[in-house]
Amino acid sequence: MAIVRRKSLSNLEDYAPKSKLRELTQQGRDLDYNNTEGTLLTETVNEVLARLDRQDHVHVLDAGAGKGNALKIIEGFAPGSIHAHGIGINSLGPGTQIPKHKWTRGHLESYKFLDEGRKAGAFDVIQGAFVMQHISNIIGYENMLNSLKVGGKMFVQNDGRNKPLSLQTSQTAVAAIKALALQGFEIECKENRNGYLETITRTSKKEADLREFYDCPYLNKVPMKKSIE
Repeated sequence: MAIVRRKSLSNLEDYAPKSKLRELTQQGRDLDYNNTEGTLLTETVNEVLARLDRQDHVHVLDAGAGKGNALKIIEGFAPGSIHAHGIGINSLGPGTQIPKHKWTRGHLESYKFLDEGRKAGAFDVIQGAFVMQHISNIIGYENMLNSLKVGGKMFVQNDGRNKPLSLQTSQTAVAAIKALALQGFEIECKENRNGYLETITRTSKKEADLREFYDCPYLNKVPMKKSIE
């Protein structure tokens, strides 16, 4: 797997005033991300087990993995056949029992995961449990979509106070969803007891490209330049 680091969070002061960055940092502290254990979605489990009926190995990414609890649980269903990786803002503590090669410390806005030597994504299944609602820029959503294999699925669970992208009604949000549809991403959304669940399926080799929306203040806590590479 190739872990591609993007420059989206470099020179943030070019895009947002220091006061806004301090506000976002404090919100993260208040939400106590560092002590989040890591939630495993039922939909993730069901999809992974269904895939094991037709393929020998399933690769799973927990996007916003907390302390990595979901990684250990999902791999326990079929050790050696389920391969989980986590990305989160925590460093691995000595008691986590998660190998270093299964963990990326960082933000979703800064990384995407590809198969070695290919542009295709590395994961069959990706989950984002109560994390996409907190990303600073839609580039984080784009990165995770591009980390899916063709035919892969991503599950995005938001709480009831934060509608996912596909349910937002602004012209910009509608345009972003239409762009993703043209790029081969099928999106379904439903309400559940935890809020809203998006299911995104990648149906083609086309990359998700949302750069048109990086600088939109309606979609992003921190608008960014359209070219960040």
